[in-house]
Amino acid sequence: MAILKPFETPQKVTATYHKIIKAEIDCNALVVQVVLAIYASEHARDGGGTVLWHEYQNIPFSMLTQDPRDLLYPMLASFKDSYLVGGEPSEEGFSSPGDFTIKLVDEAIAAHLLGGDTPEDTQTDD
Repeated sequence: MAILKPFETPQKVTATYHKIIKAEIDCNALVVQVVLAIYASEHARDGGGTVLWHEYQNIPFSMLTQDPRDLLYPMLASFKDSYLVGGEPSEEGFSSPGDFTIKLVDEAIAAHLLGGDTPEDTQTDD
């Protein structure tokens, strides 16, 4: 899976294939840092082509309905190869311990992902 979108690299080469190669949760900055490898095309990537550019994107925790740490702690306590297996949480997190899906906040989708208006922006006074 990747995102297909024309993008002009700093070398003035148009690339269209954007593949996530790394995602890191920065708990101090409250962001998920995503590193994308950018290829000229899907065909170039599949054929062993060279990465033209790396792009770095930060996704703020505020765009998620769940704090990613609330997903990781239960996983660490239940992952069979973890030294923390069987551990207990020190407090209840925002998300349900059994819900391992990350859902985007509607306002984030509208305002940040699709470039549209947030629900507050579209309200009118009657």
